[in-house]
Amino acid sequence: MQQALAKVRTILFDAVGTVMTPEPAVAAVYHAAGQRYGSSLSRAEVARRFSTAFRGAREPQNLTPSSARGNTNHVPQRDPAWTTDEPREREAWRFIVSKVFPDVENAHGALFDDLWQHFATPQNWRSYDEVPSVWQELIDNGFQIGVASNFDKRLLTICRALSPLSNCHNVFWSAQLGARKPDERFFRAIEAHLELPPSQLLLVGDDLDNDYMGARSAGWHALLLVRDGKTVPAQLPTEHVIRGLSALRGLLAP
Repeated sequence: MQQALAKVRTILFDAVGTVMTPEPAVAAVYHAAGQRYGSSLSRAEVARRFSTAFRGAREPQNLTPSSARGNTNHVPQRDPAWTTDEPREREAWRFIVSKVFPDVENAHGALFDDLWQHFATPQNWRSYDEVPSVWQELIDNGFQIGVASNFDKRLLTICRALSPLSNCHNVFWSAQLGARKPDERFFRAIEAHLELPPSQLLLVGDDLDNDYMGARSAGWHALLLVRDGKTVPAQLPTEHVIRGLSALRGLLAP
């Protein structure tokens, strides 16, 4: 694997689940917010509904945009190539909130606004403990690092205020690039910005389809991060899987 990565000089990391995580956890935040607006759902039910709604909002769709913001059954417009922008991302999250809280009237209104702002606030996120030392070592060894995530412009605000992500000069998010991972356009847009070929780029992320498969399909190098004892996908070569970011030290020679 070291030989395969010998040409890599730029390493991009997925954001959520790879280098940063919300604190408190999403289910806890949604549950507390829902209670403030009259929801009687349990935390377990909120977590279950969030997972289902998140998957539903992230599937490509061939739907026309809803003409009314209050249409809570509208799935945000997606095409098969995962086109996106800032309004689409905001509407995707409005859809998610509405689906999580069927017992809150106009959940897509004030409740959505509160949750949107909560996750826009850097103090509600933390970087994983291993990130500062690993990133500094990579920088010291001459690697260029960055973040490449399915996110909206809130990501830049978070990164600029969250150490050590604040030291990262390359922050890319899907709404900025016009397409979401695993769409090839996401990766091509980054290549154009960095003026680098795929062979010199490595993506490290925790999502098999969006991160690993997306990057590999675009001709990039990719490593799948599998945290907390989770099962490694059987189809992956073991050398393409890392259990923590500290494993990069042994794979990437300066």
